[in-house]
Amino acid sequence: MSATIKDVARLSNVSIATVSKYLNGGNVKEENRINIENAIDKLDYRVNNFARSLKINRAMTIGIVVDSITNTFYTGIISVIEEFLNEKGYASIVCETKENDDIRRKRMDFLLRKGVDGFIIFTTNISADFLDYYIKKGAAIVVVDSIADGVDCDFVTSDNISGAYQATEHFILKGHKKIA
Repeated sequence: MSATIKDVARLSNVSIATVSKYLNGGNVKEENRINIENAIDKLDYRVNNFARSLKINRAMTIGIVVDSITNTFYTGIISVIEEFLNEKGYASIVCETKENDDIRRKRMDFLLRKGVDGFIIFTTNISADFLDYYIKKGAAIVVVDSIADGVDCDFVTSDNISGAYQATEHFILKGHKKIA
């Protein structure tokens, strides 16, 4: 039989609430943290993520929907996102769409059925209607590398025109004459 949070609390000589606080990333006394970690190791305790998600009404999972997993710009950002999610106790499911709206819809419907807590969408082209459809279903969405006007979600993008201007200005100030 698998170890429970009660077993960890008993072996580490702390309350169930203290173990729960530790497991959820809260601050606990150093001595308690050490005792809890030792108990977890000794009991080979594993959090039951399914039971946890039912209790807290969150899957602790983010759906990452990307046009192309071979796009190094996207994969570089996804790598950092993965690291951050891991630190916060979240996981991700990455789905590739090959820049196809039908595939994107199928992947996002799949992720919704899996109960993801939100979406991070990497694309250069997405319609307001597409995003609104999922927002109306209650989906939390962040779009990277594209903007759809009039949509109530977050967007992360760069200003290519300003960036090009600043780069050109930098080269001119450095005395460069041939700028391609």
